[in-house]
Amino acid sequence: KYKEKLDNVFKDAVEEEKDYIEKQKDAFSDAYDERIDKIKEEKEAAEEAAQAEIDALEEKINALEKANEKAEEANDIEEKRQALEKAKNQRTVATVSASGTISYQADPEAVQKAQEELDNALFEQQINLLEDQKDLLEKSKDKQSEAYDDIIENLTSQKEEGERQFDIL
Repeated sequence: KYKEKLDNVFKDAVEEEKDYIEKQKDAFSDAYDERIDKIKEEKEAAEEAAQAEIDALEEKINALEKANEKAEEANDIEEKRQALEKAKNQRTVATVSASGTISYQADPEAVQKAQEELDNALFEQQINLLEDQKDLLEKSKDKQSEAYDDIIENLTSQKEEGERQFDIL
């Protein structure tokens, strides 16, 4: 009986030691998990900051390209207006009247072609303006959606942190 008690005391001591070691292992693991989570958060923040800089540069490039396109478009329209005026004022088609006098008139085909080219350029300009408006609305919608996503992410993080605090208790 004494031996049994001694064995039980020894078993209890071993179990307590095992429990202690297990708790130490869990605490060690938790500490490293927290450090790993912090490093992951820092990595994510660094990546987001770098991406924000890249996005800002891309926006500048796109704005410059867009301004150049608008200038080219305006120049093209002006050239087509000048071509139309030239076609209207250029007297290249000779006609003979009933009295036998020769008069020169603008080439109606050249005028029509120049007018069509100008009309097409103006039409393209209108389409481009509408597409620009659409792009602005889409960007606004995306920014609004990102803002809501950020709010949801922050609330989720706060909830998880609160739950962790309750778990500690």
